[in-house]
Amino acid sequence: MDPVDFRRSQRTEIVQLLRTGRMAYALTLGEAFVGNLQELFPFLDQDTLRYLAVAEAAAEQGAFDEALACLRIGLERHRSSGPAPRGMLELSRKIAVILVAAGRAHEGLALLQEIATLSEFELGPSDLQHGLIINSLGTALRHTGDLRSAYRYFRQAAETFEATMGVDSDHFATALLNLSDLSSAVGRPSAGIPAARRAKAIWQRTPPASRLTLVAAEANLGRLLYEVEESAEAAQCFERAADMLAAELGDDHPEVVIHRLNQAIAAADAAEH
Repeated sequence: MDPVDFRRSQRTEIVQLLRTGRMAYALTLGEAFVGNLQELFPFLDQDTLRYLAVAEAAAEQGAFDEALACLRIGLERHRSSGPAPRGMLELSRKIAVILVAAGRAHEGLALLQEIATLSEFELGPSDLQHGLIINSLGTALRHTGDLRSAYRYFRQAAETFEATMGVDSDHFATALLNLSDLSSAVGRPSAGIPAARRAKAIWQRTPPASRLTLVAAEANLGRLLYEVEESAEAAQCFERAADMLAAELGDDHPEVVIHRLNQAIAAADAAEH
């Protein structure tokens, strides 16, 4: 079986186990997904990582209620076993992230604001985990339409990730991509271009878990370049985004068609000038 199909089948099985109340079996199966999370969350214990892995697998299948139930069980387990601020904060953050993904952005935002205050007090403003919470807060604010506040939090998160994880980290690149993505909306497209270039360069040196992330970075850079009338380079970005996405999803995928159209528009604009 293809590795992608195998992972998908594992996620489907996890959802079925959660729906039938077999949490222990779901957690055992979730061990297969813990590896990537260990790199992203080096400060978390193995037990917390298993709950996160299972919840993430369920959420990727659209089973948001099951994912939330899993995280809340993990949270209760932490509370009953004594103080464990990092595990509790991360489980709470993930609950908020899934609430946002499930269309309940205001609920997620309220929870994130609460745990951001707690994490700043418990861990300090320059801690990696606090940076993750701040980054999620930016995402929630973007979903509620408060783009200027979201931009401010993404910038703060980027500074924290750069200081704690270094300039080649996936966390830092993601925060830069978020910044560049919002730069036009807050009236700063020119400022978004360097951020987009840096994010792209990081992922070219250290490929992300999903190739689609690099596609997003290319397309975002192309959009910003076109906005400031750098049409020739924008066309090249859209072409690379289309080629990478076509390799993953096929030439007929709607997003591939959109990137090809943007490439043609930018190329025509460049030819006129």
